[in-house]
Amino acid sequence: MGSAVETFCGQAFGAKHFPVVGLVLQRAVLLCLLTCGLPLALWLRADWLMMRVMGQQPEVVALAAPFVRRLSPGLCMWAFITCIKNYLSSQGVVAPLTVVASVCTAATPLFNHVFMFQLGWGVLGAAVAYNLLQLLEVLLLVGAMVWLHLYGQETGCRTWNGFSTQAFRGWGEYMQIALPSAAAICLDWWTYEAVVLIAGTLPDAKVQLGAMGLAFDTHALLFMVVEGFSVAAATRVSNELGAGRGRAARFAALVCLGLGMAAPLGASAGLLSAPRQWAGLFTKDSNITSLVVALMPVLTLSNLADSVVSVSSGVLRGSGRQELAFKVNLAVYWFLGLPLAAYLALRNHMGAMGLWLAMGFASALQAVILLGGILQFDWPEEARKALRRVAASEEAGMLASAEAADASGAGTAAIIAAEVAERGEGSAATATALTAAVAAVAVTAETQSRQRRGSLEAAAGHVMLHAGLGSRHGVHEPLLTAEHIT
Repeated sequence: MGSAVETFCGQAFGAKHFPVVGLVLQRAVLLCLLTCGLPLALWLRADWLMMRVMGQQPEVVALAAPFVRRLSPGLCMWAFITCIKNYLSSQGVVAPLTVVASVCTAATPLFNHVFMFQLGWGVLGAAVAYNLLQLLEVLLLVGAMVWLHLYGQETGCRTWNGFSTQAFRGWGEYMQIALPSAAAICLDWWTYEAVVLIAGTLPDAKVQLGAMGLAFDTHALLFMVVEGFSVAAATRVSNELGAGRGRAARFAALVCLGLGMAAPLGASAGLLSAPRQWAGLFTKDSNITSLVVALMPVLTLSNLADSVVSVSSGVLRGSGRQELAFKVNLAVYWFLGLPLAAYLALRNHMGAMGLWLAMGFASALQAVILLGGILQFDWPEEARKALRRVAASEEAGMLASAEAADASGAGTAAIIAAEVAERGEGSAATATALTAAVAAVAVTAETQSRQRRGSLEAAAGHVMLHAGLGSRHGVHEPLLTAEHIT
């Protein structure tokens, strides 16, 4: 749900509609906190779900269920973390995010050591440590927002203008982007969770799960190398589309895709050259190590495909086309990848190797489909959609707020004039002047209101393109950009 912040905030920031950016953040936090209710309710029944629905072994449930329940506070804090991170990155503010991530990463071993070993809380101590680390990250990110507001932005360009009741408006427009985005991410994550559940039903589950866990950690490490390019793609594409520059958005997307595909090559080569040494850093179990060594070639190839998928997803988030990712994830992972994984692992008795072969094939197919779809985008039309999206967000919040302020100003002037006339304070000319001021304020408020509506209608309408030049891929630029409309 929070990933839609990249779309709305990035495009609003590119269009220079700065107050909308902060308004979207508040709206996103509210919706994300409401969304936490469903998983929290399920986590309370984690033991029953794992035993009766998922068919997990009792020794696994005995550790996993209490651990999951104690993660509940961290889930709510993660809602804040996701929204604030996307809020900052959509404005190109990444240095504070790097500092926050570095501090939390450095603190993680210390927190885990204290609560797991020093206090003797074991696995449950890891959950407590996680919650405290999440709280630390929230506080640091809020501090980054304060720093940005006070020192990083000029007065007229500040994106945070305080809390507003307008955050309770415009939920429909936000949900149109957020729901497909959330569904796409959930389908992706749940696929790998389902793979772990399948691994838990295999013979010798301890070795299979141990190898799968180490493989997932390796996959996540390689994924993080590329995730930065995914965030950059979402930021640059959304900013350029918000500014009405379709061709620049296409160029930014292609650059990020190229860098994202090249980034993991070095790390993948290193893992292929020393897989046993890598596995030995995490476990002393020879059976798990041998299985990880066998999985490494498939794992690295799968990660190369996932690199394309990750950056492509960033491009889709920046352009507000998350529904494409949802459709592809549903078809490729759930209709093809998971059934194939279950067949290879259970029916063909290939175990963890069968699981990774199936997921690698699904990732490669997903990469081809997403990349082909992005190359077919009509980028000038995407720029028009972005302008209409920003206009809708502003109409939902900022217009109502501004009209309320205008009405408040006119009402205040009228009250003052009435009090002066009633008390007889000042001359008759003073009362007459105040009455005239009331009329002037009312006329000004109505004029400004009409101008705002006109601007919003213009932004929501079609943007003219250069006549006589046709292209599907953004060869030309809109004559009207967000700057002109503003």
